[in-house]
Amino acid sequence: MESATNEKKIKNNVCRQVSSDKCCGCSACYQICHFGAIKMTEDEYGCRVPAVDDDVCVECGMCLKTCPILHSDENRNRPIGCYAATNKSLEESFHCSSGGIFTAIAEYVINEGGIVCGATFADGFRVRHIMVDNMNTLNQIKKSKYVQSDTTDIYKKVKAFLAEGRYLLFSGTPCQVRGLYTFLGLQDHEKLLTVDVVCHGVPSQLLFDDYISHFRNINHGLDSYTFRAKRKARNGMKCFFSFDINEKKHFRNWPEDSYNYYYMMGKTYRESCYSCPFASVDRVSDITLCDYWSWEKYHVGDFDELDCVSGVLLNTHSGKQLFEEIKNSIVYVPANLDDIVRHNGCLVAPTEKPSDRDSILRDWQEKGYAFVDDTFRKKYKMQRMKYAIMRQLPDRLVDILARLK
Repeated sequence: MESATNEKKIKNNVCRQVSSDKCCGCSACYQICHFGAIKMTEDEYGCRVPAVDDDVCVECGMCLKTCPILHSDENRNRPIGCYAATNKSLEESFHCSSGGIFTAIAEYVINEGGIVCGATFADGFRVRHIMVDNMNTLNQIKKSKYVQSDTTDIYKKVKAFLAEGRYLLFSGTPCQVRGLYTFLGLQDHEKLLTVDVVCHGVPSQLLFDDYISHFRNINHGLDSYTFRAKRKARNGMKCFFSFDINEKKHFRNWPEDSYNYYYMMGKTYRESCYSCPFASVDRVSDITLCDYWSWEKYHVGDFDELDCVSGVLLNTHSGKQLFEEIKNSIVYVPANLDDIVRHNGCLVAPTEKPSDRDSILRDWQEKGYAFVDDTFRKKYKMQRMKYAIMRQLPDRLVDILARLK
């Protein structure tokens, strides 16, 4: 007779090898499991994590081969080229969070008959990855979304499109790019191009849902919402967010708002972000894009003083070739990697976990987002007033005040 221990054998799978506090939530393991043993669930703060049914699991090992965390050190590339760049078109730059370089890359791929995969707002401010293949729908995946995107089933769709022999550009966070490569079981593919953004960390969709619900209540409606909005094409490196209510657009500075402030200060990320193995200058994608903060210190006269300038890291020969194809669409100059890294801490190390991160999220879980927001408003009253006033001042006066500080 078999022992009870044998009857209840603990099976070796991704949930045994990667704890929930290290999981990045990419869902590659869920998508690779051919037996339906893995489901994507949520942890206490709404972050997606896998759960394995040991009664269904056959220990095939595919989830272990696919997990990006277990293979985070593989196929990393130190940048072979670095640039400061912005889109030649002010209109295109206006519709992007930074310098509009992603738009130039995506347009090239679409013009070549390819498909572009990226994050969009859909189904009531839910962030998920979709595919677009024309200029009319490209706007859906522009601009930053400070929420973890749902990549459920997207790797399967990417694989199917690549099988058709079409060019495909995948954009996402580094862990999502690595998850795609491990899912496909390859690093190089003639038709696959990848772009990652320098990521500080991601809050859960559930947290954002509760914030939006509260935001809608206190503002008596909400039609649209945009992170990193620009009030005009010559925007400089500003950090507004915007929202529409009854066809009227409103702008706010990020320190005026609880969700945006806590995001920028790293206080609401999923646990794994604070130990992210991809926060390094050794990158996983063909091209890395980031904000080039303080570019004016290193590139005097290269751009207009109110340009939004991106840092562009070319990590592979495919990335270098792709950059050659878009040069006519952008203004660019060589940049020093150290100058870009100096103002992008997550190119060196993960965001350090703030001491009040857990208490903020516990307050949200136990008392609701209204309590979190009310606490923020009381604690940062003077800060909110300061940035509300600054929002009304001319840009040049704000820049002068910033230099005086």
